[in-house]
Amino acid sequence: MAATGDLTSANYWEKEWAATGVGRDRLAPLRAISQWKFDRMICQMLDEAHSARAEVLELGCAPGSMLQRIHRLRPQLRLSGIDYAEEGAKTTAAILGSLGLPKNVHVGDVRTLDLPTKFDLVTSFGLIEHFDDPAEIIRCHGRFCRPGGTVAITVPNFTSPVVKFFSSRFCADNLAIHNLQIMNLSALKAAMEAAGLQDVRVGGDGGTQMHLVISRQDILSRAFATAGRVWNAGAVLVPPQLGWNSYLWAIGKKVG
Repeated sequence: MAATGDLTSANYWEKEWAATGVGRDRLAPLRAISQWKFDRMICQMLDEAHSARAEVLELGCAPGSMLQRIHRLRPQLRLSGIDYAEEGAKTTAAILGSLGLPKNVHVGDVRTLDLPTKFDLVTSFGLIEHFDDPAEIIRCHGRFCRPGGTVAITVPNFTSPVVKFFSSRFCADNLAIHNLQIMNLSALKAAMEAAGLQDVRVGGDGGTQMHLVISRQDILSRAFATAGRVWNAGAVLVPPQLGWNSYLWAIGKKVG
């Protein structure tokens, strides 16, 4: 069951990975062609660690796709992860092993789990918006971060007019498990500062991508899913001033 204030649960994610299938993303190099703006954002976050051999911890790491992506972009980084979905954590460990990396994946709730190591960079991609109190989860990032280290997070942006319009009609189930209030830069910065981080910077990037998590199987929904995939493939050509940021990011320093 989900704890009070959690918009999802470990059981939800176990079912999600089982339904969608997980594994090593062999199409990642091709996918990068259409997602280079997202990769650019990730590289900017990773480079905040200021060391090619930095220790990086991802919270909510299952099913391992982001750790795989990080390894492709910055192969010298030393990677670890935490997830409270046991099967998802096992899959993540298997992916790290397939990359020739140590299987440093821990199972547990980031609010209560303790690790013996502190990390140079603690990050998450689409985690904090699954909680009623995102600042609490950001504080958990800081728990694992060494003094002087960096916390870097992203959240999807469902609040741009185009995305909000289509998501409310075709992805309502997905919207229900997200805290939309954190999906603006002022709220994101305030949550980072409330979590005790300093020198907070926020921004948007990732290109004009649609977030396609569609549970309905009617003809109109399938047509939208197909159109959305076509749009996402071509969105790389849309100038930033004509579109929206599909992701928001925040970076802050842990002091003391």
